[in-house]
Amino acid sequence: MSTFKIEIELPSELGHNYDEKEIRREIPRLLTLRRFSEGALTAGQAARILDLDRYQFLDLLAREKIPLINFDQAEIDAELSAIRRDNHRG
Repeated sequence: MSTFKIEIELPSELGHNYDEKEIRREIPRLLTLRRFSEGALTAGQAARILDLDRYQFLDLLAREKIPLINFDQAEIDAELSAIRRDNHRG
């Protein structure tokens, strides 16, 4: 995986509980989870970026209360309609 470096300034209040190594690990984790939540990364891509296997990534999502699948209201409505149609047929 290719990488790039950036230099950022953080308020000192954010650094009190973290050493530099933890910050270097936490920022990519947060960005990756955000991009996954936005749908810009697949679960596989996000897991690979974080160097996790599938189960570790699913566990991380659960701990962070991030849904694996994030339907918008239109998708939920379409699924409910399909379920109702299927139930009326059976």
